[in-house]
Amino acid sequence: DSGAVGRITTAGRIQVYGSPATVGHPDAITVGPDRALWATGRGGYVARVTTTGRITTYSVPQAGFAVGIASAGGSLWVTDYSDSMLVRLTPKPAGTSRKTTSVLPLKHARESGLPRVTLIGDSVASSVWFDVAARATLSRGLDLYLEAGQGRQLGPPITDPTEPENALALVPQLGRQLGQTVVMELGDNDYYSAAATNVPLADTELRAAGVGHIVWVTLHVTPEHTSYAFMNDAIRAAAAADPAHVSVLDWDAYAAGHPEWFQADGVHLTGDGPLALARLLRAALAKLS
Repeated sequence: DSGAVGRITTAGRIQVYGSPATVGHPDAITVGPDRALWATGRGGYVARVTTTGRITTYSVPQAGFAVGIASAGGSLWVTDYSDSMLVRLTPKPAGTSRKTTSVLPLKHARESGLPRVTLIGDSVASSVWFDVAARATLSRGLDLYLEAGQGRQLGPPITDPTEPENALALVPQLGRQLGQTVVMELGDNDYYSAAATNVPLADTELRAAGVGHIVWVTLHVTPEHTSYAFMNDAIRAAAAADPAHVSVLDWDAYAAGHPEWFQADGVHLTGDGPLALARLLRAALAKLS
């Protein structure tokens, strides 16, 4: 989740290139036919990293969830986890027009006309992304960008350098990656006492970044996690304070009576849980379009 590609020499020297804004979330890497390094990312893109650290990111709309990559026969071969297929990419030699390349630069990726939606979440949101049916359901008809990090927090006071950046710090960094609609699915890892402060702060950051509508997903309250009710109260209060721009998606109520959707902790999803959450999200987003 650091969004970087690292080089380690046999002498133990380490150099790190990139950030979530440039490399994103790399899952696999290979040496391409052009001798540069090519990494795949979760948001349907590949990143090219030269041995001097120059980074170029390209959208691959044919591979919404590119997780594996290999180089053979002058092409790059990418596995698309969400659609169960392979995508072949052929980098053009230097000096040729980018208009003819089969890999479109990221800045041109959003000319498809599909509405841009960003989902900022924690490991619960990640389960939707890693479930083939759930991700296909949620992505259908959308230019979806998922920014999920295991253990992600909404905001301070919790600090842990090993965890991904909290949402309050992340929003200003995402910049152009944010859609007009942003779904917030997180809070499981926060102190409940900070919810009343951090939820409206997040709304303020998102609105300042130009987001038109914010959808907050409530947390699943169980006897083991009664404190989640405080987060849900903060979410509902924020929506009541700005109903034109903030709405609530009540996952807690929707999931009531479905313990089979959850792992033993009552938080993380399993079985049909990811698909159920994806369907609820997709229905809510359809009403906003």
